[in-house]
Amino acid sequence: MPCEANTNWKDGSFPHVNPGAVVSERRTVQGVLAIRVSQATIRKATISDVFELAAVAQPFNLHDGRLRAEVKCCWYGHKPPETWMQLSLGEDWELIQNYVGEVADDIAD
Repeated sequence: MPCEANTNWKDGSFPHVNPGAVVSERRTVQGVLAIRVSQATIRKATISDVFELAAVAQPFNLHDGRLRAEVKCCWYGHKPPETWMQLSLGEDWELIQNYVGEVADDIAD
């Protein structure tokens, strides 16, 4: 079931960083552009999983010298107001076209 994507980041109901956070919810997709990551980071958590890339013109960007991918995933049921989550990629990642299967949908503890 997709996360509700609450965009209120000021409600104080969740931590803004958590090294112990893990994929807590999944959803099934069909025919999407996905990315399989190993040892990627988001808000100090290290994650290895499959994510759906955001349907934007350029889902990849550089931030502080690190390659990031914009992925359709929530953090404790919350989505940033302007974009989807920015996942910092490690050295091991792979794009998957027309992916069918489960993707990470929410990261929490």
